[in-house]
Amino acid sequence: MLAAQSTSDHSLLAVTCSPVGLAVASLAGYLLYANQSFLERLGLDPGAVATRSNIRQASGGHISAAALNAVVREGREQQIRISRSVGAGNRELLCSISRVTQNTTPMCLVLALQDFTDAALDDRRALQRALQWSEAQRLIGACSWRMNLDSQGDDIRRGVLDWSPQVDVLLAGSVPPASLQEYLRLVVPEDRDRLLDAIDRAIAQGTPYTVDYDLLDPTGVVRKMRSSGIAFADAAESGSQLMGIEIDISRMQSRSEHALLLESLLEGIDAPVYMVDRKLRYLCFNSAHADRMSAMYGSQLRVGGSALEAIADPPRRRRLASLLGRVFKGEFMVKETEFESDRAGPSQWFDISFSPTRDAQGAIVGAVAVGKDISALKRAHHRHEHLNEELKRRVEERTAELNAANHDLNVFLASISKDLQSLLHSVDAALLQAQREMTHVHADNAQVRLRNAREATAHMRVLVQDLLQLSCTAGRALQIEHMDMDGLVREILRELADSLKGREIKLDICRLPAIDADRALVRQVFQNLLGNAIKFTASCKPARIRVWAEQMGGELVWSVADNGVGFSMQDAERVFAPFVQLHPELNALGTGMGLMIVKRAVGQLGGRIWSESSPGQGATFHFTLGRRRTETG
Repeated sequence: MLAAQSTSDHSLLAVTCSPVGLAVASLAGYLLYANQSFLERLGLDPGAVATRSNIRQASGGHISAAALNAVVREGREQQIRISRSVGAGNRELLCSISRVTQNTTPMCLVLALQDFTDAALDDRRALQRALQWSEAQRLIGACSWRMNLDSQGDDIRRGVLDWSPQVDVLLAGSVPPASLQEYLRLVVPEDRDRLLDAIDRAIAQGTPYTVDYDLLDPTGVVRKMRSSGIAFADAAESGSQLMGIEIDISRMQSRSEHALLLESLLEGIDAPVYMVDRKLRYLCFNSAHADRMSAMYGSQLRVGGSALEAIADPPRRRRLASLLGRVFKGEFMVKETEFESDRAGPSQWFDISFSPTRDAQGAIVGAVAVGKDISALKRAHHRHEHLNEELKRRVEERTAELNAANHDLNVFLASISKDLQSLLHSVDAALLQAQREMTHVHADNAQVRLRNAREATAHMRVLVQDLLQLSCTAGRALQIEHMDMDGLVREILRELADSLKGREIKLDICRLPAIDADRALVRQVFQNLLGNAIKFTASCKPARIRVWAEQMGGELVWSVADNGVGFSMQDAERVFAPFVQLHPELNALGTGMGLMIVKRAVGQLGGRIWSESSPGQGATFHFTLGRRRTETG
C-alpha cells in the first residue's frame, strides 16, 4: 500500500518536494542548500549553493543585516517582503527566516520563500513543520530525486532517476546516473544490498526509509551518505512515485559552523589528532598527523582512506590494528609512538591516547586518537640515562683503581708487618738474653732499662699485629658461610681464658641465633669487644659481661655489655678513632686500634655500630651484621 504525500510526517521530503522555496544558510548568511523552488523564485543559478552566495545579495538587498542579526542573536523569526521583476510585471514574495538550534546552540538559518498572493496556505503549514525539523542542518550537501514506479517494471533498479540541480555538487560535476542501478554502482559493494532492501521495503510497506551508506564519488573520495525516501500516490500525475533525498553527511559536517570551529582548533594543535570509523577509515585528521605520516612513510592521507594502508611498516600496522580492536571493545589505551623523520632531524615522540567514540545510542562507532608531545621529556630521559651510564662507568673505573690501590697497600702492610714481627721477635730475644746474662751483675739501672725495652718491644708487636689485622679487613672479599654463633662466642672465651684466671667474673651468654656471614670478620668483632670487656672490668668484683641478640626495628641487633669503667657519651665517637685510649692506665699494652677494627669489620659486613655508656657504670656496644638470613637457636 502506498502512502499519500500529504499525510507523510517525513519532513525531509516535505522540504524537498514543497512548492515553497526552501533554503539553508550559515549563521553568516551564506547559502548551504536551496531547493529548486527557492532558486527559481529568486532567479538564481543552481551553482549559487556551490559558490555559497550571500542571501543578502541574492535577495537584492531586501534582507538586511539587522534582520539577520535579529534571527541569529535573538532567535526572532523575520517576515520580509521581496519584489522581483518577472517578465512585464512584478512578483511579490514573502521570505520567512528562522534559526535552527541543537541543544540550545545555534546551527544554521532556514529560509522559506513563497508568492505573497499564493492561496495554497496549506503549504505554509508544511513549511512550519520543516522549520521545526531538528535535523535541518543536515540539508547541507543534499540532493533529491524522483522515480516513476509505474514505468520501471518489476526491477526497481531499472527505474529512471530525475535529479535535482544539487546533484552536480554531490558528484563533482559528473553526469548524474540515469537509473538506480547506475547509482548503486557508486555505492561501496558492502552497502549496496542494504540500500536496495530499504527502498524495496519502503515501496512494499508504504513507509519512509532512512539508511546510511558509503559512496565512492567520481574523484575517488569516499563520502558518508544518508538516504531518506518514501513512495506515494501522486494524484496530479496519476501515478505512483518514489522520492528520495541523498545527504552528504561528511560534507555537511565539514561545512557546519561547529565543524569549522573544530577544524580550526585541530589545526592549531601541533600534535597528531585523528578519528577513524570501525572499518579503520579516516573520518578526520589534522595537519600535524598528516605531515608526520608523510615524513615517515610518504603517505598522502585523505578522508575515507584506510588508516592502516597509510602505514608502510607491517609490524606497526598490525600493532595499530590490534590496539584499535581493543578500543572498539571499550578500552582506553595510551601508546608511546615514535615519529621518525625522513630528513636529518631528530625523531619526535608522542603519547597517543586512544578512546572509543559513540553514537547517540551509546554504541561504539569508531575511535579518536590524540597525541601529546613528549619529545623533550624523552630526550631528557635519554640524556639522563647517558649521564647515568657515564657516571656508572667512571665510578666503576675509580672503584677498580681504589680497590687495586687498597690491595697493593694491604699486601705491603702485610709484608711489612710480618717483617716487623720477625725483627721485633729477634730484638725481644736479644733483650731477654742480655737480661739473663746480667742477672748476677749488680746493675739495677741496666735491668730497668732492659725491662722497659722489652715492654716497648711487646707494645710494638701488639701494634703491628693490630695494623696487620686492620689491613685484613679493608677491601677484603666476603666469604659467607653458615655460622653457629653460640659456638663461636664460647670458642673466643676459651681463647681468652688466661685473662679470666683469678677473676670473679659472671658471664651471661644468651642463646644466640645462627647466621650467614663472614666468619673471620665476625670473629674479629666479638674478639675485640669481649677482650675490651674483660680488660675494663679488672677492678670490678664481681665483673659482669653479657652477650645477647634481639630483633629491633626489623633488624637483628647484637649487644655486648659490661659493668666496667665506662666512658662519657661525649667520647662515644672518639672511641672508634685510631690510637685513642680513654683509660691507658688499664691497658698498658693497648694501641687504641681495637674498636676501629670492630667498626671497620661491621661496616664490611653491611652493618653499623653504636654505644651506650656512663663513667663508672660500664659500657654496652650494639651492632648489626647486615640483613642476611638468620635462624633462631
